[in-house]
Amino acid sequence: MKANEIITVLNQFKDSSYYQKVLINGTWGIGKTKYVSDFKEGHPNACYVSLFGKKDIDSIIQEIYFRIIDNVPNGNIKKLLEL
Repeated sequence: MKANEIITVLNQFKDSSYYQKVLINGTWGIGKTKYVSDFKEGHPNACYVSLFGKKDIDSIIQEIYFRIIDNVPNGNIKKLLEL
């Protein structure tokens, strides 16, 4: 896949009721992060996690967890966790 096809794939992905995750693999510097970031701006429910530097699945799960908390409207989960 070419990097400029990422947006097409993500648009097809968001309309799917079957898939919930997508992994984009490609060589360094082709624009994967930029295309995903541009897509994410128009889709607030999307979550982006870079696997760069991740050593194990637990660190990936932890980052997803923190991103979910950060995206909850009005910071309700953050308020509950601070109690």
